[in-house]
Amino acid sequence: MLGRRWLIILCIYPGLPQMGAGRDWAGLVHAIAFTGLFNAALITTFIFPEIASPVAVAFVWYLVGVAWLWAAVTAGWWIWKHHPEQHRAEIEVWFREAVEHSLKGQWAEAIDRIQRILQHDGGDCDALMQLGTLYVHTGRPAEAKHAFRRCLELEPGKKWCWEIDQAIQRLGQD
Repeated sequence: MLGRRWLIILCIYPGLPQMGAGRDWAGLVHAIAFTGLFNAALITTFIFPEIASPVAVAFVWYLVGVAWLWAAVTAGWWIWKHHPEQHRAEIEVWFREAVEHSLKGQWAEAIDRIQRILQHDGGDCDALMQLGTLYVHTGRPAEAKHAFRRCLELEPGKKWCWEIDQAIQRLGQD
């Protein structure tokens, strides 16, 4: 996940901050919708101005402006309120608690703490590795494989490549 400063810069174009924050589908939907609206405005203004009245063209440009402003404000609000950096201290506490519960064999409590972390930072590879390991200990191999594979999909997860491959081999192939 990108830092807050980079995400604020990405607010220039709707959808980019969400993609940079790991919310790929939400960002893709925003980007496609805005691009379609922006392209309609460009086409009706410069390429085929005869297909729409000047009032309609002005209305489409108004919609482009409102859509851009709405996307920038909502992305900025999310970055300000919900970016994982806002919750870093809580995430660290939850991770320590998860490890403590795991060492005591309290699997449900450990899984709960890790899931809290992933609600705030879905791209936390260490939490995904821990979750996969907890699922192995609780006899949930399909969920463990899913967590391990999610970790591998993320760039920071590459450091766990060998461990994940070994774990998946122990769990058996699909």
